[in-house]
Amino acid sequence: MHMFLQRKATQRRTYLAVATCLIGALLLATLPSVTGADDDERWERVTLSGSHQEQQFLAGERVDVNNATVDDDIFAAGNDLDFDTVVAEMIVAAGASLRFKDINADDLILAAGASLRFEDVEAEELILAGGELSFSGQVEDDIVAATCPFCPIHGRLRLKERAQIGDDARLAGREVVVDGRVDGNLYAAGQRVELSGQVGGDAAIEAERIVLGSGARIAGDLRYASPNELEIRDGASVAGEIIQVEPRIPFDREGPEHPVWIAVLVMLGFFLALLVLGVALQLAIPGILIGSTEAVSKGPWACLGRGLVLALLAPAVAALLMFTVIGTPIGILIFAALVLLYAMAFVAISYSIGLYVSRLFGKSETATGTGSRILWTCVGILLLVIIGMIPLIGWAFGMLAIICGLGAVISQLGPLFRRTGSMPAPG
Repeated sequence: MHMFLQRKATQRRTYLAVATCLIGALLLATLPSVTGADDDERWERVTLSGSHQEQQFLAGERVDVNNATVDDDIFAAGNDLDFDTVVAEMIVAAGASLRFKDINADDLILAAGASLRFEDVEAEELILAGGELSFSGQVEDDIVAATCPFCPIHGRLRLKERAQIGDDARLAGREVVVDGRVDGNLYAAGQRVELSGQVGGDAAIEAERIVLGSGARIAGDLRYASPNELEIRDGASVAGEIIQVEPRIPFDREGPEHPVWIAVLVMLGFFLALLVLGVALQLAIPGILIGSTEAVSKGPWACLGRGLVLALLAPAVAALLMFTVIGTPIGILIFAALVLLYAMAFVAISYSIGLYVSRLFGKSETATGTGSRILWTCVGILLLVIIGMIPLIGWAFGMLAIICGLGAVISQLGPLFRRTGSMPAPG
């Protein structure tokens, strides 16, 4: 379904890339353990109203933005987010439940969450992702939206009757319903796609079941791919040609058993496992991770050198010990310790990268609160995963970064072990 991933080459790409990296990481702010573990009461509920000239960063169990005018951007994350009567340059939001009503964004709205509801929203461009999504409002340019394609309950994406898209619409989900108007081209994919609105250009649809409702109007061609016949209700019209092509999406009636879906689920599971690891270690060993971050900031090359020495020597020593009967248990323990150290190193360097990003966004203070540490650790994890996907360069950068984190962790554990060993014997 590569046709749904194409985007116009505009100057916004760099800005959108940064925002997209941030949005996935901010989803971790919805975890109850994050909100419950922070001693700062402000983490539980955050409100914003009135006029503001600077960027706004909001994070909490619940975030309410009501009757607010922000001359710059709004970044928000939490469990429940409620935006009502808001004007801003750009809005980036993530959470479990998001509600937008009477919103005016001069540039972009980028949002992700389990449930997203948009009413009377105006924006130049929209990028949305979630478990289920409904939208009504006006978009001057494009909309790119997706919901869970294999969720048995959620996964519904709907452009309501009052939705007006000024240019192209790229939509994907388990069920896609278009009741509004798309002035440009429509690209839609899912298990079921129903069009009852108007399309000013061409329509390209891939779905197991495709329905053109009685109010459907397509001014251009309809190109569709489906294992079933196209359903055209009375009153629907297509001004151009209707062309059937071979499906590129593997439609499986019994579940996500196709290798493509398996790969997607495996990658998602791996990413979530890394996030859980980051949260767990930030709650378990905050002092070591804070110290490791400071070590990386003060001497990254020294940390890299220590990490390289350990990464090269420790496996060799463990392997040699395992060739002897007496040394085998010690070799196994060294390998087990290395696994734990690499996990700590990954989280430590992710936290360092997250803090660097926080400084780029004007957050110069050290994020030592539990919620802040977890938030920026998740930002770093997401960035490391994305960079690691770059062929060759990404893998090399990721390995060097983790080795640097390994050296930083060792710099914190060494003094700790020395203090432990120097403790006087009881009695």
